[in-house]
Amino acid sequence: MDRLLHNDDSAVKRAVKAVVQFGPNYVFHLAAVARIGFDSEYADKYAGSVDESDLSFLQRHRDLLTFGMGSGSDLVTIFLFLPAYFDLQSGEDFAEYFSLLEEGCSRGAFLAFFSRYATEFERLSVWIAKAEFEKDLSGIIQHRKTIAKLGEIVMRSLPAYRDSVWPVESAKMENVSSTINKHFSTLDPISAWEKVTGIDYKLDCFRATLVSAIKNGPNADSLAYDTVVFHHDRPFDYMVQLIQHEIGSHILNETMRQVADLEKYKWKTLYAAYECLAKHYNQMLIGAEQLAYSLASLREEQFLPIYQSVHKARPDITPRELLLRGLDSYMASYDNP
Repeated sequence: MDRLLHNDDSAVKRAVKAVVQFGPNYVFHLAAVARIGFDSEYADKYAGSVDESDLSFLQRHRDLLTFGMGSGSDLVTIFLFLPAYFDLQSGEDFAEYFSLLEEGCSRGAFLAFFSRYATEFERLSVWIAKAEFEKDLSGIIQHRKTIAKLGEIVMRSLPAYRDSVWPVESAKMENVSSTINKHFSTLDPISAWEKVTGIDYKLDCFRATLVSAIKNGPNADSLAYDTVVFHHDRPFDYMVQLIQHEIGSHILNETMRQVADLEKYKWKTLYAAYECLAKHYNQMLIGAEQLAYSLASLREEQFLPIYQSVHKARPDITPRELLLRGLDSYMASYDNP
C-alpha cells in the first residue's frame, strides 16, 4: 500500500472507524424483510419478526421508500436515513421522532423537529444544506397518514428485533468491525486524500456503519458527509478499499456539485463520472491498477482510462478540471447522439 496512507505523526489524524449501531440496522432490517428494493435470504430468515399486515403495508408503499444510485423516493429520508444517522435506540426515541414529524406535518413547519436534532443537522449541513431538508420535509406533508402508520410499525416491530435479531446479527458485525478498525488504526487515509486532491476533509472522523440486512441492496450508501452504510459480509480487501473510496467521494462531492450547477451534463453521466473519479484517485493512493470493488455499472471501463491518460499528461490538474475533462471526453466518444 502506498506510503501516503500511513499515519504521519506530525499530521492530525482523523479517525476512520467501522461501527455497529442499533438504529441503522433496525430501520434497514424493516426495509429488508419487506423486500423494498432488494431481496435476500435475510428476508426469509427474519420475516416473522414483523407482523404480516405490517409487511403488507410496507410493500404496498415501497414506491415511497426505495433508494439507490444517488437518489431516493419521498419518504426514504425520514423512514431510513435520518433515523439511521441519529441512531435512534429505543421505542421512546422513535416515538419522540415520529411525534415531532406529526407535529411538523400538522403545523406545516418543522421547527421543533429541527430544534430537537440541531446537533445532528449541524453535521448533516456539511453534506446537505438545511434548506434542502426543509424542502424535503415540506414534501412529506401529503403523506401524513402514511408516516403515522410507519411510526406505528417501527415501534410495534422493535421489541422482536431487539430480542431475537439484534443479538445474532450484532455479534457477526462486531467481529468484522474489529478487523477493519485494526487495519485503519495505523493508517491515515483522510490526510492521504487531502494531499492527492488538494481538498480539505470538513469533519473530524469518518464512520463506516455496518449493516447486516442490506445484502443485494444499495451498498456504500451515504447517510451524511461523515457516515456511510456498508453491508458487513464482504471480503476484507473489498471492504477497506471501498471505505477509502467513500472517504474520497465525500471529499470530492462539493466538486461534483459545482459541476452539476453548470447544468451541462445528464445526472446519470455526471454521477458515474464522479464515482469513477474517486476510484481513479483511490487507485493512485493504493498503488494498484485493479481494485477489489467494481464500478462496472457506472462505466468505469470508459472513464478510468480517460482520467489516467489526462492525469499522466497533467499531474498537477485539479479534481474539478479532471472531472470536466473526463465528462467532455466521454461525451465526445460514447455519448454523442
